[in-house]
Amino acid sequence: MDQREKRVYLIQQLLNEKKEYRTIPIPDDEEEQKKLLRSLTNIRQTHAVSQDFLTVQDSYLHRFILKKHFVWIR
Repeated sequence: MDQREKRVYLIQQLLNEKKEYRTIPIPDDEEEQKKLLRSLTNIRQTHAVSQDFLTVQDSYLHRFILKKHFVWIR
C-alpha cells in the first residue's frame, strides 16, 4: 500500500465512524486529502479502533515524518 492508498484508507475508516460523515467526498488532491485526514483525526472522539487501522496509521505517519525530515535536511 503506498502513501496515497494508506491516506484514503484512513479517511474512509474515519468517515465510516459517524453516519453523518459518510457522505463527505474524499478529494482527489493530495493536500486536500491531508487536510481532511487531519480534520477528521482532530474531531474524532476517543474509542477503540482496529489493529489494521493502527498498523496503517503507524506506517503512514512513519513514512510522512521521514519524508518531511529528509526534505528539511536538504
